[in-house]
Amino acid sequence: MKYMKGVVITGQNTLAVRDRCPLPEEICPTGALIRPLIWSPCTSDAHLCATGCASLPYLLGKAVGHEMCGEIVEVGPEVRDFRVGDRVIVCSVMPVWRSLEAQDGRAKRHQDNLYAGVDYPDRGGSFVETYYIRDADMNLARIPAAMELFLHHDRSLIKPIIYNDCI
Repeated sequence: MKYMKGVVITGQNTLAVRDRCPLPEEICPTGALIRPLIWSPCTSDAHLCATGCASLPYLLGKAVGHEMCGEIVEVGPEVRDFRVGDRVIVCSVMPVWRSLEAQDGRAKRHQDNLYAGVDYPDRGGSFVETYYIRDADMNLARIPAAMELFLHHDRSLIKPIIYNDCI
């Protein structure tokens, strides 16, 4: 297991940058590694921070976050729709779209993210240097070229809260 920096909840109303956030040595065949460009904290993150992860205690000390956009830095050999260098938005809840539950219209019952009640030892949330997802083709959306202006902007309006250069 490799490690990287990430933003973790360390207690009630307390965040910290830590350098022991897990990153697998190898990604799965359908997976991708994404370098975040913009993090997007949501009410789930705010609630977890305010309560010190009371509702999901296994997240205490792990990188949080599940909404972001970034640039793909590696893809598995079975990824067909995305390439290294693509700018993407990551699906916030990451249903396992290839599962029978999802095919039957119950995607919410089978998700592949930390907020779904499963503690994954090989990864954390998206507020890290490199975000790992296990099914790129099913959980990424390419950012249209016309929208990339927002990713190249100096980000002065968003820098204080969601700019990845803080780690």
